[in-house]
Amino acid sequence: MSLKDSLAAQIPNRGGPVCNLCEIVNELTKDDKQALDPAMSDRRMTATMIVKALTDSGYDVGVASVRRHRRGECSAANVG
Repeated sequence: MSLKDSLAAQIPNRGGPVCNLCEIVNELTKDDKQALDPAMSDRRMTATMIVKALTDSGYDVGVASVRRHRRGECSAANVG
C-alpha cells in the first residue's frame, strides 16, 4: 500500500447529521459570512463569543458545535 493510500485510510468517516454551523453558514448573507470567517479563525474570539453573536442574530447554535467546527471535527470535514 502506498503512503497516499495509507494516509487516506486514516481519515475517519464522520457521517452523521449535518453540522449545525455549516447549515447556518449556508444561510448567511455574503456580508455576514465575510464577518464570520475571520472570527472563526481568530483565536482571541472564543466559541462563546461567536455563539452569542449568532444567537443575538437569531441563529440556534451551541458552543460545542462551534468548537467542533473550528477543529475540523464536524460532519462536513470530509466533504470535498
